[in-house]
Amino acid sequence: MNTIKQLINNKIIRYVFSGGMGAVTNIGILFLLTEVLNINYLISGIISFSCSVFISFIFQKKVTFNDQTNEGLKKKFIIFAIIAIINLTINTFFLYSFTEYLGLHYLASQIISGVIIAIWSFFLYKVIVFK
Repeated sequence: MNTIKQLINNKIIRYVFSGGMGAVTNIGILFLLTEVLNINYLISGIISFSCSVFISFIFQKKVTFNDQTNEGLKKKFIIFAIIAIINLTINTFFLYSFTEYLGLHYLASQIISGVIIAIWSFFLYKVIVFK
């Protein structure tokens, strides 16, 4: 029981869970738009990544960083969104590069890109957004 409490209290575990919720949103919408609606994977990638930003912000704020206050909410979201725009640029670059130049499936490219972005984003969120 004590181990479960430690895991729940571990910020990295909560970050992975919260990021996972954003990733599921991202991958799910990407698949739906690309495979079901036949939208180009790059356009689908931009749309799905953008949708996942809102989910990620809510989970990072409430779950990962246990920020229950609404104080400075607009400012936090704007900074989070700026980081997300940078991440979107990086994500699109990786998605295109891994798919077109390395020949990976677009979903595999998205997963790899997501892991890379998640690692550096944790530190930005911790130091800048939810300090």
